[in-house]
Formats: sequence, C-alpha cells, structure tokens
Amino acid sequence: MRRVMAALMVGWMVKALVPLMPAAAGDEAASTRLSAALGEAKALYALQQFARAREAFVALAKAGQPEAAFRLALMLEAGQGGPPDPEAALHWLLKAAAAGYEPACRELASRRSVAPAGLSCGRRMADGDVLLHEAEAGDVRAMLLLARAKAAARDGQPDLEGAVIWLRRAAARGDRRVKAYVRKAIGRICDQPAAPPICRKAALSPSDVRTPGGTAPGAGR
Repeated sequence: MRRVMAALMVGWMVKALVPLMPAAAGDEAASTRLSAALGEAKALYALQQFARAREAFVALAKAGQPEAAFRLALMLEAGQGGPPDPEAALHWLLKAAAAGYEPACRELASRRSVAPAGLSCGRRMADGDVLLHEAEAGDVRAMLLLARAKAAARDGQPDLEGAVIWLRRAAARGDRRVKAYVRKAIGRICDQPAAPPICRKAALSPSDVRTPGGTAPGAGR
C-alpha cells in the first residue's frame, strides 16, 4: 500500500512539474524543475511503476532532457510500461546522443563497429540527417524509420520511391520479421494510384538501389 501511495504521489509531482518548464534554454529555474522532475521519474521507475515512469520520461524527453530521452529509449526497447517500440527507441537514443549524453553515445557506439560519418556525441543534427547517417551505416531500424518518414511526407511531398528503396535495403539486412514487414509496406505503397515507377520493376538487386556513389537514390530528398 505504501508503494502504491508513494507512486501516486511521485506521479502527481511529475505531472505538476513538467508543464511548468519553459522552453527557453539556459533558464536556471527551468533546469532546476527539469532535474526535480527527472528525479521523480527515476523514483517511479525504482518503484517498478513502469507505465507511470514511461509517461514521465516521455514528457521530460519532449522537454529536451537527454537523460530522460536515454532512459525512455531503453524502456521502449525493452517494452517496459507498454508495448515495445524499437523505432521510437532508436529515435530517442539518437536524440540523447545528439545532445551529448555520454551513456547514450556509448550505447549507440556499441551497436555498430564504426560510427556513421557526421554523427558524433553532442553534435546536434536534424532528425532526418541523423536517420540518414544511421541508415547509411547499416542500421535496419533507421532504414525502416527513414522509409516511413519519406512515405509520410513529414518534410513536404512524399518520396515514395525513396521509401521503397530504403525498405528494400532494410529487407536485405533484416530478419524474417523485417522482410515480412517490408513486403506489406511496399505492397501498401505500390497499391496506391500514384505508385512510383520503381514499383513496376519485377525485382530489385542491390545494384538497382544504389547510385555510383553508393547512396540510395532519393535518400537526400
């Protein structure tokens, strides 16, 4: 009973603190509130109130707190406090690393033999640039996330051809689940009235999805 009451109290404090955080960088009062809210979120996690902790880390990560982004990434990957979400986990891990949070940088470095060009700990980059570097480094999850972003037209006109290209590159590296996902995703794209010309190709070999420079066509769109 005490654990439940403590968790409820901590959850209330996090909800009360996070909305008070102004967006202005360098605001000492805001930094103090962020630190306090982070401590409360970590306390929720320690109490194994994972759903509440995850919710608190989401709010803090969106407010720009890098440790919260890192902890949220680990929870999303492990499925703590909700269903696993590998794509969102990668997103927040990249955010934390780009903000210079060392544990996130070490975690990211441990997942590949060579860090992608242009992505270093503490270097702030646009989401699309970060994903592109990760995808070009061979990260399947980044390829899938980049394909989704291109198909969803988050930055303007949809790039369906680029989406198909990155989906196929992910399938070439991924396991059975990835291949099954890619088949469905490409099917949805190619069933559209405005399906890209690439859908008319009977098959694609790795050479079909690379330019002479080694970058997938449409990757920079």
